[in-house]
Amino acid sequence: MKYKSVIILFLVSVLLAGCSKRKVTSSELKKTIDQSPVIVYAKVTTNRIWNDKVIVQFVIVDFWKGSSSGIIGTEIAAPWPAKLGPLPDGAVIFYKTNLPATSAAQLMSSCIVKGGRVVGMTVQEFRTKYGL
Repeated sequence: MKYKSVIILFLVSVLLAGCSKRKVTSSELKKTIDQSPVIVYAKVTTNRIWNDKVIVQFVIVDFWKGSSSGIIGTEIAAPWPAKLGPLPDGAVIFYKTNLPATSAAQLMSSCIVKGGRVVGMTVQEFRTKYGL
């Protein structure tokens, strides 16, 4: 079964948990990576206004850990508060269950990618450092 058209609108706290809201230690991040059976990379493709809120559209473009199981192309919509500044480039998303992930409850956390960087390093440096 393909999940390309699944759109999950989830709370800001889920998308912005973990790396993106506060300084995360390397050991905390390693623990999250170890506990996540599926890790994906999603790029921001579009945004729109809904109920006076900016909604960012992410599309999963790569899987870094676990089975892809038709996940490439899956769309994820999330609110983007103005206080967070410019829109991100993408996000590294950590799932706490195997796919298919059809609800926000299956997301563990994420790290926002801005300016090609995630938690202070390039995306490639991040992947290399954590073996993804």
